[in-house]
Order: sequence, then structure tokens, then C-alpha cells
Amino acid sequence: MVNKKFCLGILVMALVLGMAVIGCNNDTDNGNGSGNTSGGSSGGGGGSTSGGGGKTDPALNGTWILVSQIIHGIENTFTDIYESKYNNGSYEYSQQTNNFSGLRERGNYSTNGNILNYSNRQYNGAYYVLAYASIPGNLGFQSKWYSQDELDSIMKSNMPDYFRYEGTTTYSISGNTLTITSDGYISSGGPISPTQFIAKYTRK
Repeated sequence: MVNKKFCLGILVMALVLGMAVIGCNNDTDNGNGSGNTSGGSSGGGGGSTSGGGGKTDPALNGTWILVSQIIHGIENTFTDIYESKYNNGSYEYSQQTNNFSGLRERGNYSTNGNILNYSNRQYNGAYYVLAYASIPGNLGFQSKWYSQDELDSIMKSNMPDYFRYEGTTTYSISGNTLTITSDGYISSGGPISPTQFIAKYTRK
């Protein structure tokens, strides 16, 4: 059983940050029922494969905070805090929740106009060990850092129905507000449905 909050949190991070994180299946929130869902993304804006040595916008430098509330059912409201740090071409994403607190992702970024490109992404396996703790062997995840290819390989070998979010990530800054917009589509071997997600961060 994969905790439903993990599944929703993964998808929210994927869409908000244009990142490449993969979803869930055998989603169950208690011992009395079960369902199957799958989700995730490998977005990052058409420039997800660009190098980390490109131009960077100094206005992005600093730490930005996003607070996300996920309402599940009548009584359960989950509050997640995402922290994005940009520093002259290097970035880190951290998460603070009841299930996991710590660094989730790191890598490089560059900017081209208002387009935000990510590259050399690495993912903290400790998060996925917890996310898939109810599955024997945790899908093979360990508490170490994984490249994009390594992460994709594990997910594809365990979840044949997993899908991607692919698209372009743009940004704008106004005062202490960073707006991230991801335009793309959910894909499983081809486009399925267009999706746009807009998130606003506040400078810490």
C-alpha cells in the first residue's frame, strides 16, 4: 500500500517544479480498501537536457517557499512546505511534511528568456524508500542519490503503466513572488491530456 499523501505529493511536486519524479500504484489510504493509480513526470521544460553551464538569471538566486495544502476526504488536510534554492546555476528542492523532511532533488539550471531549464538532476533515494515502504524491497530504492536515468529505469521496471508529465517551465518574478508555470501534457507513450499548473513562491 502506498500512502495516498505520497502519491499526491509526488504529482504536486512534479507539476509545480516541472521536475522529473514518478508516481504511485496500489494506492491505499487504510487497510479496508485499495485502488490503483499511477502518476508522475519527467518535465522540466523542454530544456531538461540542457547543460548546467548556460546563462542564469541572478534574480532567481535565493530561497523560495511554497506551501501546498492537499485536501483528502472530509477530515484530512495535508500541508506540505516546499523550499527551492537557486544559486548561480545550481538548485536544490527540499520538502517538509509529516512523512518526509529533507532534500529531495538537486542539480543544475539555466535560463533562456523566461524559460527555466533543469539538467543533471539527482534524486534522493531516501524519499522513495519511505514512499514505497509498504512494497517488498521498496521497488529497489536505497538511501542514495539517483540520476534521472536510474530513477526512470527503476520506475519503468516496476510500473509498466506509469506515465510522464512533459512540458515547458517558465517563470516570472515580481517583488518577493516567484511564479512558476508548467505547460505540457500527461504522456504515456504519447500525449494524453494537456495540463497547465501555476505555482507562486515567496522569497524566504
